[in-house]
This record gives sequence, structure tokens and C-alpha cells, in this order.
Amino acid sequence: MKLFGIFAAVANYFLCSVQPPSPPLSSAPENLPILVWGGLGDSVLSSGMEELMGELSERYDTRVYGVSIGDTPSEDRRLSGLSDANYNVQVACSKLSQLDNTPVNAIGLSQGGLFLRAVIEQCPEAPPLRHLVTFGTPHMGIERLPRCAPRDWVCAAVALVTRWGVYTAYAQSHAVVAQYYRDPTRYAEYLRKSTWLAGLNNERALIQEGHASYSPKQGDRLAALESFTAVMFSGDTTVTPKQSAWFGSSNVSRLSNVSSEGESSEIVPLEQQPIYTHPLDPLGLRRLNEQGRLHLKACDGRHLNLTDACMWPILDGVFDKSE
Repeated sequence: MKLFGIFAAVANYFLCSVQPPSPPLSSAPENLPILVWGGLGDSVLSSGMEELMGELSERYDTRVYGVSIGDTPSEDRRLSGLSDANYNVQVACSKLSQLDNTPVNAIGLSQGGLFLRAVIEQCPEAPPLRHLVTFGTPHMGIERLPRCAPRDWVCAAVALVTRWGVYTAYAQSHAVVAQYYRDPTRYAEYLRKSTWLAGLNNERALIQEGHASYSPKQGDRLAALESFTAVMFSGDTTVTPKQSAWFGSSNVSRLSNVSSEGESSEIVPLEQQPIYTHPLDPLGLRRLNEQGRLHLKACDGRHLNLTDACMWPILDGVFDKSE
């Protein structure tokens, strides 16, 4: 299995392109189609992602759909970093609605996991999703902008857009990374100005009962999953903190513990997060966990170190691969 680079999976968006040929769905109804959403600076139209999708199609004997917005790999890569996340979700919902109502499974690579969650929570017209697996997805956002690899022009462009402030109106509508940047030292500002993640995580309901943006349907839809598997990479330095992949974050109430680099010595785990403990269970995570349908897994290595030893045992366990 080819390893993916640091940014080969922090997120992409929209459109469904059917991947490698596979038997008709009617011939193997137990093998649900799989949606794949890639990451920042990557495209499901790229050779690396096509290879991965081909392996998934062959291993699970099913159709695999890639989620993209552009017609070319370069356009897709650009839009993965320089666009409005909410618009991307709308486009994805529209295109996914063109599929039949056959249930699907889904795999989100890094940022792609956030977009798949958005589809589940906000797109009732999309096919019902049964099992969701996310690899290195910043579910609770990032607390420091990622360092750009050499010649990664998408990342460099995003860094330029956010240079004057991640919470400016421009960054919040043009740089996807800024739209899931969650600064623990500026949490109130994040709640006011975040155009995507605060709403996706239903966080505003925690500080203002009956907040106009709160939607109980989001948590209900996520809680309806048969399983949700979130994978963290032990050496991840791209998603900060790495525990965000498990819905962990710095403690926003103890700002003295936050270093100048934006990292906290105290990480609040999922079970202590307000979105988990709140009586409303606004994201549905408590229901999933209490019913044994939420699974937190770990893989060795850096961000998206998708080795065979990491990926296949996890996916086989979720998709019930037959021998």
C-alpha cells in the first residue's frame, strides 16, 4: 500500500465519480458501496487516491465512489484548501442525492472526515450512511495551522489567506483550514465567528440554550449510524492536538495551560467534552458510545500513515470482510 504524504488527506469535497468496475450492486447486496473523501491538497482523481479506491473495490467486492468538486486533479486540489466549506457541503449533498437510496459506507481521510460528517448531519437527501470510518480527522478542529511541506502550493496559499487572521470574514469563507481552526485562547471569538466547525459540532447550543443555530437533527442523524470508527495517529503533528481525531481538545477554561504555540498540557477527552456531557447530547456521540457503536482506534506513525498493518484490520472489522 502506498503511503500518503502529510497533506494527502486532510480533506476534499464534493461530487461522486464512480471508481473501478465492480459487480452490479444487485449481485452482492450485502456489500454496500463505499464513499471516499480525500484531504487537503489531494484529489480522488489523483493516481494515489485512484489506487486506494481500486484496492477498496477489489477487497470488498463493491463499488467505490470518490467525492470531488473539480473536473481535474489540480482543480480538486485547489478547492480542497481554497473554498467555502459550507458551499462544498451543499454541492456534495446535491450530487450525492443523484445516487439511488442504497445505503453506503464511508471513509474520510483527515479533513475529508469532517465533510462526511457534514453530509450525515446536514443532508437528508443523501443516501443513508451505515458505517463511517475517519483517519486522522480533526473532529474538534486544529489549534495550530499545519506547517507546509516543500512545494505544497495549496497549503502555502491557505497560509497566505490566513496570515492576517483565521477569524476574519475572508478567511472564514475562503480557507477551509481556517473554518475548522478552534483556538482555545479565543474560544468566545471562535464561537462568534466560526462559519463551519462550531455549527457542525453544535457547540453554540452549549453556551446559549435554544440558540437559533442549534439543530437536534444533526445529533440524531449521527447517532443513527450503525458504527462510527475514529482513528488517531500516534505521531500526528499535522492535526494539533492529535487527540482531535478522537474529539479531544485543549481545555478552553484553563488558558494558563496553553503554550505560546497553542498547545495545552491538558487535553480534555471526549467523555469530558461539553458536547458529550450536555443533556441534549447535541452531536449524538454519547448515544453512540453508550450503545457500543463508537470506536476509537489508533495507528502508529505520522498523519495518514496508511500502512497495510494500520488500515486493513480496522476496515475489515467494520466492513465484515468475508474470507
